[in-house]
Amino acid sequence: MAPARQCLSVSMKEPLQVWAVDLSDDAKAVLLLNLENTTRTIVASWASLGLGDKQPRAVRDVLRREDMGEMASSVAAVVSPHGARLFRITHNKATGQREE
Repeated sequence: MAPARQCLSVSMKEPLQVWAVDLSDDAKAVLLLNLENTTRTIVASWASLGLGDKQPRAVRDVLRREDMGEMASSVAAVVSPHGARLFRITHNKATGQREE
């Protein structure tokens, strides 16, 4: 059994929150959480996620099972009231792996 990985709070600007965790395949899972009573757009930049560079990243909406394409410097999503969106961020759109 693999060791548990701790999910880190990236932004706790109540009532909008961003959480992230490193995955075993060098990808990152990002949760956007809206605790408000209205629909909001939440943005998480690569820098805030610890990715540091402005290299485009492949983004997949995990819950909707949709590839969102490559995004230049952040992931952004409209999140319904008391809702969440979960994304998987990888280095390379075609393979999901870091480019050498």
